[in-house]
Amino acid sequence: GAMVLFYTEWCHHCKDMKPHYAQVSRLLKQESEENGRNVQVVAMDCDGYGRDVCRKKYGIQSFPTMYFFYPKKNVENNPNLNADTAIFILTKRNNDETK
Repeated sequence: GAMVLFYTEWCHHCKDMKPHYAQVSRLLKQESEENGRNVQVVAMDCDGYGRDVCRKKYGIQSFPTMYFFYPKKNVENNPNLNADTAIFILTKRNNDETK
């Protein structure tokens, strides 16, 4: 699965979220290496060239927006996540998908 953060550089909420998202990325990378899980953490800049992709393809209208993509199921948006909750959701869903 993958966790994607859609953001813009001018958004102060996005700037506040960056260190937390980086922490999630580091923790998931470490857990993936230890347990062989493949969870990707991606950030998509929705300004400039990314604007059309964010707005037209994914319907992003506010920032930051976080989507979870799963191999068999698609999108889930939960704007009220902290690092621990995000890691729990991704690893649990990834485990469920590989069973």
